[in-house]
Amino acid sequence: MEPHRPSRLAANPDAPPSKRKRRDALPLDAKWLAEEAVRSLARSDQSRRRLIETLERKLDERCARTEEDAQPVRAAIPGIVDALVDRGYVDDHRLATHLFERGRAAGRSRAQIERQLFAKGIEPSTLQQIERDRSEEATGARADEGGSFAHTDEVEAAFRVARKKKLGPFCPDPDERIAQRQRHLGFLARRGFSSDVAHHVIDAETAE
Repeated sequence: MEPHRPSRLAANPDAPPSKRKRRDALPLDAKWLAEEAVRSLARSDQSRRRLIETLERKLDERCARTEEDAQPVRAAIPGIVDALVDRGYVDDHRLATHLFERGRAAGRSRAQIERQLFAKGIEPSTLQQIERDRSEEATGARADEGGSFAHTDEVEAAFRVARKKKLGPFCPDPDERIAQRQRHLGFLARRGFSSDVAHHVIDAETAE
């Protein structure tokens, strides 16, 4: 039978309380919520919606431990987050731009990036605005929202994937490239690239 192991608190009753217990001992008010928001943002950048969800979760977790009533302070959460937005601590456009550029550099399709942004609590309209801004910056004019090749980023991302996986024009064996064409097209399709983009990349004459 395994011997009983006394808890660290029992072994040292004079030990200081844990950080969680010290924070749980603070008054449950808007100040506590604001401090939790700043602590959370110090660990990672978050969207407005995700930060609201984080504060709601932290509030519920504390009240589950302490049996306090969460309702009197829950209504303060949106205002606290909006104040952080006004101060620039929370910026959905900045976060979305960072994730977009990182995703493109990794060769992710628009569909993959959109799913990632949605999971982070960023609305599709923010991604659309980023794409419009990038198109205007690249072309000097507003891009046609319906054109599949208006977003050169999408084509470039597909080429990055093709280069990494040796698909289409990057396949070293011409005979294998012909034999594996459908598989190469399917690979890009599963990555979320449109049929037009996949054909444009896989059927490119040269890797250049």
